[in-house]
Amino acid sequence: MMVLRRKMKCGVSFMIMLAMVLTIFGGGSASVKAALQNDYIKAANGETHAINTFNQLRGANQLVVYTPDFGESTGNNRWGVEAVVENDVITDIRNGPVDGTADAPIPANGYVISGHGTAADWILANLHENEKVEILYDVILEPVKTATTAITKIDPEPPYEFPGGRGVNELVLYTPDYGQNSTGTNQYGYEIVVKDGIVIGTAGGNSIIPEEGFVLSGHGTAKNWLLMNTQVGAEVSIDREAMTVTVTIDASAYINVARLAYETANDSISAAEQSYLPVPIGKAKERLSQAKDLLIEAETAFENEQWKKTIELAKRAKQLSREAYYYTIDSKVAESRGTWYRPVEDNPQEVKETLNQMQKAGVNELYLETFYHGYTIYPSHTAGKNGIARQNPAFSGWDPLQVFIEEAKKRDIEVHAWVDGLYIGNRVLGSAGPILTAHPDWNAVQRIHVEDEQPTPQESNGYYWLDITNPEARNYMLDLFREMVREYDLAGINLDYLRYPSPDNWLLAFNYSDTARSGFEAEFGVDPIMMNPEDDLWEAWRSWIAEAENGFVEDLYQTVKAADSQAVVSITPEPAEVEKITQWAAWMDVLIPQAYSYDANGVKETISEQKEPLKGEGILTYGGIYSPYHHQSAYETVEQVRATREVASGTNLFTFAQATPETIQALHQGPWRDAAVSPGAHPVKAVSVLLKSIKDDIDSVYVPRKAMEVQVAEKIKNKIDRINRQISHPLPWPAYQSVQNKLQETRRTLERDMEQNNIKPIVADRLIGQLDTAKRIIMYVEAKRIR
Repeated sequence: MMVLRRKMKCGVSFMIMLAMVLTIFGGGSASVKAALQNDYIKAANGETHAINTFNQLRGANQLVVYTPDFGESTGNNRWGVEAVVENDVITDIRNGPVDGTADAPIPANGYVISGHGTAADWILANLHENEKVEILYDVILEPVKTATTAITKIDPEPPYEFPGGRGVNELVLYTPDYGQNSTGTNQYGYEIVVKDGIVIGTAGGNSIIPEEGFVLSGHGTAKNWLLMNTQVGAEVSIDREAMTVTVTIDASAYINVARLAYETANDSISAAEQSYLPVPIGKAKERLSQAKDLLIEAETAFENEQWKKTIELAKRAKQLSREAYYYTIDSKVAESRGTWYRPVEDNPQEVKETLNQMQKAGVNELYLETFYHGYTIYPSHTAGKNGIARQNPAFSGWDPLQVFIEEAKKRDIEVHAWVDGLYIGNRVLGSAGPILTAHPDWNAVQRIHVEDEQPTPQESNGYYWLDITNPEARNYMLDLFREMVREYDLAGINLDYLRYPSPDNWLLAFNYSDTARSGFEAEFGVDPIMMNPEDDLWEAWRSWIAEAENGFVEDLYQTVKAADSQAVVSITPEPAEVEKITQWAAWMDVLIPQAYSYDANGVKETISEQKEPLKGEGILTYGGIYSPYHHQSAYETVEQVRATREVASGTNLFTFAQATPETIQALHQGPWRDAAVSPGAHPVKAVSVLLKSIKDDIDSVYVPRKAMEVQVAEKIKNKIDRINRQISHPLPWPAYQSVQNKLQETRRTLERDMEQNNIKPIVADRLIGQLDTAKRIIMYVEAKRIR
């Protein structure tokens, strides 16, 4: 057996409950108290149950408490029981396996107690509606946390059924004997990287295998085990004979985390100085010096067996090192910093408070969910004229869209209407939604429901879909989006759910409405309900539906542009919609792939793959990341933002409702520190401020630190001034080609001066990258005719 952990000097330590998404060097949203010892739920009858963790993934037989910091709801599946608590009184018990309820809402003045397995049984036996309940903190100190599980395989050999040889629900150990640099796995899992017996990092897939360590990679249930039982800094041992892994977490794990965070920040400071990066190095060094002092204190406390003091000091040292690291990240002046957000506010004051937090984070684009479940959040004349509910009843009496737009502009935030395309209702709401209630014949029909008299939702998820082959339904949606753009000062429309589901089972396919079937039959002479995949016309039928989807996207784009030529149309494809990207290229201005991965490399890979077919189209690409939604640490969110920047013109967070104060502060100190202009909404202004920032960096950093000769600096600044003068007023659209040519000539000048050693190569490369960014934005101006 290979034993890799260093034992504590005393038998008493603390239960470390920070399990899920303590990504590279730690993080997460559980409270400090929960991290130090067990807390308990105490029922009205006096019975107690240990709280496994706060605001984290609910595992088998676990009891988890979810507070408002977690988000709007728990996000759990139906295989558990949840008790909703408001003002210390239980207001609702949701028994998922019995009544199908799940994903309990988290009250602002309370919390949710969620249990699975034995914990669910305890909730049902001891917690009841209208009874009081309380959380007991600091009740008992627990021993070291240890967890053991089975390893499915070690260093799998090809041929692989799945990438990297990791199959469904498998836990795979990859060592240097694997013979490859990385695991080769896809992004649909979770991995921990271990060196010298300590977890040094995490990823979603394809992790680098350290020479003196290994990677543990899990999918499905194995992924969940890793999320719940590991964290950076934990000690790991492998028993090859028994094919098991044991993870141990004690106070020393926090020192390990703090050391790693310190080393990362220290290396980043050195790199920033050596590369002449225009960042606040002084602030970074100040934070790191404070972190070093605290780390020394933490190590002394550990030697003296002061476990609680060890953890508290190490956590503070880690946080200061984090802040030092964030200050070494450059803050770009021309990029989109967007976030998706579903409004929950009850009045204008709450809107202001939400936008204040977005402004603090550095957000410059808000993708506000304006049409979902078939409702608009604003009072719609179009809906009223069609006999449809004019507004989501949650916002009755006021217009949140107007308030968001007005208040956002005061904070230099542009608002885009995020709309749910063809998705118009959900079974969990208790009805088919307002559109199908008024017009049941507008329902897109799943094949197995062609005989149903009433609208029927999709079997798998309860979603209702709109029949866009129906001219009335199609025109209603186009009129709705036209109304949004004409009546409100929106920066654009963000399109989601633009195609019907594509299940593997053809018997569950869409759309078999009367309109669709008769339309196809009129053209091909066959009712598609009579066909199956073996028929000659089957592919023609599937193409006919696909063309209906594509035609709708085209009409929607043209409708929006006719209403406001400067409105930005962005499309947010799901992984299943990748094949649609090239088909929709002419009808989008901005592509925002859902690059949803646990790690930065997975994010970059997804964005790169999806933008590749659009080269030369003049389309901008942002990257959609979901680290806040999955409650990953602030550090991991920053790392995903940095990764997105390498391959895209901006980042969209999904969603701001789950952005913690720590994440907001990290973005504020790091990549979103200084103000930025969105290249999608204001491309010419974005180029102008980018070019000005180059001049500022030349004068304040590159020349004073002798990274650039004075004569080179003056030459580059003069070229930049000429470009900025040219774009300072609107040009005929073809004239923007001349701007691209001038940017390219400036780039060649930098390359020549770099060859002649008149400028440091690392600085020249940075400036060339900035000029390439400016050129890409100007290409967008010319192609999409948006200034």
